[in-house]
Amino acid sequence: MSVEPTSLAVTATSARALLVDAGRARARAEQCGVEAFQHYLAVRSAVAAARERSFTAVERLKQTQQLIERTRRRLVEGTERSAGRQRGDGNSFGIAPVALTAEDHRDIHPDTVRRAVAFIDGNAHQDLTVADIAAAINVSVRTVQAAFRRHLEITPTGYLRRVRLAHAHADLVLAGPGSTVSDIAARWGFFQPGRFAASYRTLYGCAPRETLLRRGHDSACVVCRLPSVLTGSQKAA
Repeated sequence: MSVEPTSLAVTATSARALLVDAGRARARAEQCGVEAFQHYLAVRSAVAAARERSFTAVERLKQTQQLIERTRRRLVEGTERSAGRQRGDGNSFGIAPVALTAEDHRDIHPDTVRRAVAFIDGNAHQDLTVADIAAAINVSVRTVQAAFRRHLEITPTGYLRRVRLAHAHADLVLAGPGSTVSDIAARWGFFQPGRFAASYRTLYGCAPRETLLRRGHDSACVVCRLPSVLTGSQKAA
């Protein structure tokens, strides 16, 4: 049986076409594989970057918590060191003594200060008054004022101001790109930049802007500057 030459030519042409199609399909598959691998690398890089950002955020949070905890410990130490002092109801920085009841006298002890300090530390971002502090720990305003004067040599509002300054300092130290001194100051209730800068310089020995520019390298400042302020050797204004 003979085969027509024309049929052989058609068969050869079809085979070549199939080979070409197979080659194209293989090339497309290889290209898809390359693109998939490139996509995999891009995803892996994005995941690594996200993980690094998350790690950085966690580290910043830890550093902030450590700074705040150091501040709190300094305050408690100052309270405990002054617990044994016996003073009158007056004070040494020009505030007239208040008339205290027998119940007030009974409540003027270090535990009252510790509870007030804990409340202030946890709510320093709120718009607090002495009455708010007294109500939170279930004592009178007179008791809170006298307890702070006796055991910390500072007024409750003076202490609140120092805590807010410490928080502002921590935020300046750990500030990210785009942060400003005025934004951080306002976050902690300081709406007059000049007064904030003056109070900050008195407490930390430098301007807030200097701390912001040195952010990430100034955390030791909290430890070296706070003790004398918070244990009573530097009195509230």
